[in-house]
Amino acid sequence: MSFTAWLRRQRRSNDRVGDLARDVVIDDNWPRGRTLTRLDAYLVEVPACDAARVSLRVAWDEYRAGAG
Repeated sequence: MSFTAWLRRQRRSNDRVGDLARDVVIDDNWPRGRTLTRLDAYLVEVPACDAARVSLRVAWDEYRAGAG
């Protein structure tokens, strides 16, 4: 499963990953990139707040650890 698909499934979580997931669900421009670097670059371009970038890293770590 791709990171974005995994993240979208987290939208009901009551934590920072869930907050990010809810934002991603409504963002028609969210990149389909499969690297943390690309997704983080998108958040810089938007621009998103620092908390969103931290949430992305937390979500990425959970995803890579097999939480999904």
